[in-house]
Amino acid sequence: MPPPKAEVADWPIVGKPIYAAWQMLSTNIETAIQTYRDKLLLVGDKFLGIIKSVGSSFFILIISVIISGILLAGSDKSETSVKNFATRLAGKTGNEFVK
Repeated sequence: MPPPKAEVADWPIVGKPIYAAWQMLSTNIETAIQTYRDKLLLVGDKFLGIIKSVGSSFFILIISVIISGILLAGSDKSETSVKNFATRLAGKTGNEFVK
């Protein structure tokens, strides 16, 4: 890792800590990892949580598309069944409710 430029230390508020951490990473990565171990683990846990959330959301999306496809494939039969059910429930106006 290349060493930081001197102007990084001049950044307001965060410049000096970033410069110190970057300098440590560029000179001795093992010490830097030991020094920032807890923070790195916390960031890693959050990153894995985000990946898990995105993955589970994508999985749910795929399952939803599959279920929609299955329901759409039998839509004609479903329409007939719903119309019959609505007719039994509401009489002659059942078909109007379905429409």
